Amino acid sequence: MGAPTVASIFGQLRLAAMSATALRHTVLPGARRRERCAIETLYREHNDALMRFLRNRLRNEADVREVAQEAYCRLLQVKGSCEPVFLRAYLFRIAGNAATDLQRRRALMQRRDEAVDDIEEASQERALVARETLALVDRALAGLPVRCREAFVLSREREWSTIEIGAHLGVSDRMVRLYLIRALDHILAATEA
Repeated sequence: MGAPTVASIFGQLRLAAMSATALRHTVLPGARRRERCAIETLYREHNDALMRFLRNRLRNEADVREVAQEAYCRLLQVKGSCEPVFLRAYLFRIAGNAATDLQRRRALMQRRDEAVDDIEEASQERALVARETLALVDRALAGLPVRCREAFVLSREREWSTIEIGAHLGVSDRMVRLYLIRALDHILAATEA
């Protein structure tokens, strides 16, 4: 059994977006044989430690594999040669940063979802309060004398002036204002109780 190739390394990581062949042709064309060997050696000797490191941070196997895959892909894109000792430290740094980024994205998404839930809950509460208040206003209007109620409805719903309401009801402008004051006092008393 020979040394694992880059294709077998990423085959084990189950790359979803790129096949191992596509990865060899897109990511590695400028990589020298020595760099490939260093990364293959790094994978063979330190992948188990990397996976344990990520499991301790993420505690979800799918996330561990995703972050490990991302770390290896980023490492493969590094131009220039590095000593194998530095590659291990760099790989772990990349993986740690990728894990932190994933956790931050998840926390941000969770906070956003909670905020949306809070807004929806508050909207439902406001709608319920508005319906209850409207029912109180309707009951209060029903308890008013007919002319007082009619003056209020014409003022609020049809937006008539007090002069127009007075002409319609056959009363003075001053009497219409008294009707409106009485209606408002009655409605306020009913809704505050």
